[in-house]
Amino acid sequence: MQKYNALSIAIASAMALCGVTATTAAAQDPMLTGPLWLLDEIVYNNDTMTVPDDPEDYSIQFFDDGSLGVRADCNVGNGIYDVDSSEFITLQAFTLAACGPDSLDDEFRQGLSDAVNYFFLEDDLYMDLPVDTGTMKFIADEGFEVEPEPEVEPEPEVEPEPEVEEVEPPEESEPIPGLW
Repeated sequence: MQKYNALSIAIASAMALCGVTATTAAAQDPMLTGPLWLLDEIVYNNDTMTVPDDPEDYSIQFFDDGSLGVRADCNVGNGIYDVDSSEFITLQAFTLAACGPDSLDDEFRQGLSDAVNYFFLEDDLYMDLPVDTGTMKFIADEGFEVEPEPEVEPEPEVEPEPEVEEVEPPEESEPIPGLW
C-alpha cells in the first residue's frame, strides 16, 4: 500500500509546484461531464483499499446543468455538484433497497458525499476524501455513449369531423291493426 501513499504525495507535490489546486485544475477540464465514471477503487491512507467486484455497479455521471446520476449497486439516485463548493457533491433522492452483505453501496455513497475535490490523472477521475483520508478512483466507461434524445415527430393535425345535420324523425303513425 506504500505505493499509493507515494502516489498521493507525488500528485499533491506536483500540483503545489505548479501553483494550482486540484479543484482549480479540474474545473478547467471538460472531461467531468459526459462520460459514465465507474468506480475502480477507493484507497485509504491507513493502507486499506476497497475494490468493487463489478465497477459497473458503482457509477456516477455528471451533467452540464449541475445535476448528476448515481448507481450504487442495487440502488440508484441523483444529486447536484458544484466544483467551486466545499460540498462538491450533494446526493439527493435515492432508492434504499438492501443490496446484500458484500455490497459497497453505503461506502460508495458516503465517499461521494464526503468528496472535497476532484482531479484527473492519465484520463482517470480522482476524488479526494476529507482530511486526507483517501482517494476514490474512477475510470471512464469506454462502451458508454450518451444517446441523443430522439426527435419527437409532431402529432398530425386531426381534421374536425364534419358537422352532421340533424334530421327530424318522421311523425309517429298509428299502428296498423292486426300487426301488434
